[in-house]
Amino acid sequence: MQSLFKTITLQKYIKPLSELLKDILQFCSDFLIPVIIVLVVYFLGYAIFYTLKENKKNKNELLAENRNTFLVFLIGIGKALIKFFTCLPKIFVTVVLLFGLNLILSITDEVNEFINNEKKINELSAVVKNLSRSDTIASFTVNEKRVFKNQKKELIVTFKILSPDGDVVSSQNLTINGEEIWVDFVNLNFEYSMIESGKTTNIAYPYRVYSENLASSDAIPLTCVFNEKNIPVLYLLKDSDIYGISPDDYFKRLQELFKIVQNPDACKEMGIRSFQGNALHVKPEKNDTYTIRVEGNGGLSLHKELF
Repeated sequence: MQSLFKTITLQKYIKPLSELLKDILQFCSDFLIPVIIVLVVYFLGYAIFYTLKENKKNKNELLAENRNTFLVFLIGIGKALIKFFTCLPKIFVTVVLLFGLNLILSITDEVNEFINNEKKINELSAVVKNLSRSDTIASFTVNEKRVFKNQKKELIVTFKILSPDGDVVSSQNLTINGEEIWVDFVNLNFEYSMIESGKTTNIAYPYRVYSENLASSDAIPLTCVFNEKNIPVLYLLKDSDIYGISPDDYFKRLQELFKIVQNPDACKEMGIRSFQGNALHVKPEKNDTYTIRVEGNGGLSLHKELF
């Protein structure tokens, strides 16, 4: 397992370096093709210009025109080669300087991108550390427990999202068909990710509710959990509750993280494992209040409040 963690860590650095090498090789090939084209145009252009010039000089001479033209063209090619090789040291120095300048600019861009990616990963790691703290994140209260003549049972529940200080961040009233409650969670595992590779780091947040009479596929979505950008509001921490990263960077990277989480392909590329179906279950009575606690390792627990 330890070797796997080392491999993942190495991959984080090898991938950008391999991409840098690939870009350098691509740059070389892109650079050589235009140079070859310019040389061919130069030789042909010089030879054609020389041929036209010589034919104009010798237009009154009684020579075989076609043979003379071709011979002059070959002489022009030769003169172009002589001129080229005479100037070759200067051309070589100029080409090397241009090539080096472009290569430096290309490498600089790649290095800057690599540094920015490392900064991004470090900041995302700090965000995940802030999210993975053990906290009581939600509560729900059974306001009414109804039983109808046809024996149908119904729960009227208020579901609340709590801040780390215990303040109510948002709430939602639910009417649940049944007498038992399942609160389902999204679990995110970062153990094999580029962000927190080699560490058992999980975060979890509720996202739907169902019952014995309401299948999970027909569950009631907990809209109170998310804001307009589909980020769980329990992660919108106060500045004083944010550690290891500035508040501005925290909220910037938090949005980036949940854009990744909402994209299965991006999750796979980053090594983040997302899964649902880890539900807490209880059969409550009227006026019962339960709190939901999430541990730093992703563990979930349900606690009945005693008054």
